[in-house]
Amino acid sequence: MPSKPIKFGFKVYLMTDAVNSYVLNWILHERSNESLVSLLQRVTERFDNRGFIIAMDRFYSSIDVIKDLTRRGFGVYATIKKNRVRANQEMKNEFKRLKQGKSSFYIFEDEKILLTCWKDSKLLLLISNTGDDNLVNVTRNKNIKQDGNINYRRTEVECPENIKNLLKIFERNRQI
Repeated sequence: MPSKPIKFGFKVYLMTDAVNSYVLNWILHERSNESLVSLLQRVTERFDNRGFIIAMDRFYSSIDVIKDLTRRGFGVYATIKKNRVRANQEMKNEFKRLKQGKSSFYIFEDEKILLTCWKDSKLLLLISNTGDDNLVNVTRNKNIKQDGNINYRRTEVECPENIKNLLKIFERNRQI
């Protein structure tokens, strides 16, 4: 990775428990052309159909990864890049038209995978096989510039429950 301060080193993939930070499994990156599906199969191989929910960031997520994890009995919450969604032109136009604080939902062909789109300051795409399209209120800090000063105002906004659940998981990991 050219933008990293240290260009060379070892890459390790971990499966950890979000509650107590135990490492459940790990692998050393050794194959340069390995697919994401194959990589995640190796990391999660001993935990199929045991009720685990995996939260992952957009680097590891794709439709194929989510389908494979769903088939193997994992729950998944994952942010996803726009170019990995396989969106048709109508969906792409909807992404552009989405106003701040608004959300939209798409169900994939097998009806087990839900794409949640929510526009906060930027568009957030979340793909999941464990959530639904419920909306909940969350508190957001909003920066307001007045006379050269920045003031913060707390406001309640409507947010998809899937996104709130994912943020809770990430926040819990940050505290440990």
